[in-house]
Amino acid sequence: MFTMKKIMQEAFTPSGLFGLLLSVLLGWFFLNLTFETGFLRGISSYWLSEVDDITQYIAGFNMYFTAPWSFPILAFDDLNYPKGTRATFVDIIPIYAFLLKLFVPDSFYPFNPYGYWIALCFVL
Repeated sequence: MFTMKKIMQEAFTPSGLFGLLLSVLLGWFFLNLTFETGFLRGISSYWLSEVDDITQYIAGFNMYFTAPWSFPILAFDDLNYPKGTRATFVDIIPIYAFLLKLFVPDSFYPFNPYGYWIALCFVL
């Protein structure tokens, strides 16, 4: 039987709710100390550089994001026309790109989702 005392004791264990909130808070704190806001929003000079194929990742994501829906779900014809290609071959994060394509309106095009992805990874 659960009592209020037992629920409170479990909430304040490292694997409880308090531990989860503390780890998210520490991740957010470290994220804000490490990166500037422009980097996380995807508008800093790093994202505009041609270092480590960053611009290719962003271009590949935006091509997939604006392509019409097709089957298989991660396929699009904008690259390598007429056969097309898959999202995995343009170095985007496939599940993340699929969820953004599903839930983010087309009016956000063009945008850089990778700063938000880094923030999500640090917080999680």
